[in-house]
Amino acid sequence: MGAVAEVVMLEAFDALGRRVWMREVAGRQSVTVDASGWAPGVYVIRARTGRETHAQHVQEMVRV
Repeated sequence: MGAVAEVVMLEAFDALGRRVWMREVAGRQSVTVDASGWAPGVYVIRARTGRETHAQHVQEMVRV
């Protein structure tokens, strides 16, 4: 039997803590987040598995 890929929940939150994006993926893979509709500001990207949680702050730049 092959190993079962671990499910990863990816989420993005705005500065007020509102979830603005979510995706669930199985296993290790690249994911592209289209932030073109997001307001300029600071966001937190969170990756969760059943065992671990990792978060990264990102800033959406102002478009001119």
